[in-house]
Amino acid sequence: MTRIRAAVIGGGGNGEHDVSLASAAAVADALDPSRYDVVRLTVGRDGAWPGGLPAAVGILQGCDVALPIVHGPRGEDRAPAPHRHPGRHAGAPPRLERHVPQVVAGPEHHQ
Repeated sequence: MTRIRAAVIGGGGNGEHDVSLASAAAVADALDPSRYDVVRLTVGRDGAWPGGLPAAVGILQGCDVALPIVHGPRGEDRAPAPHRHPGRHAGAPPRLERHVPQVVAGPEHHQ
């Protein structure tokens, strides 16, 4: 079985950087390693992507799915591009784990 290459993006240039890192780590750790090849990307406190934006784009182009777990005004509060996230459950870490498979699988699998 071919594993799904999933980018989990955390961090960001805002006051919720550390919270985003913790959330991204929880999401990445919740993905089944037999099904997902997890690529962790951390956006710096200054908003810089690892290796620069062109390098990050190259990494993301090699992924099947990207999970942006970036909080705050440059994250889920005001994302500049269409993205998938667990909606109202994003701020509920105890329930987040059960929603990660739905986010990765897509809306047709939501209950």
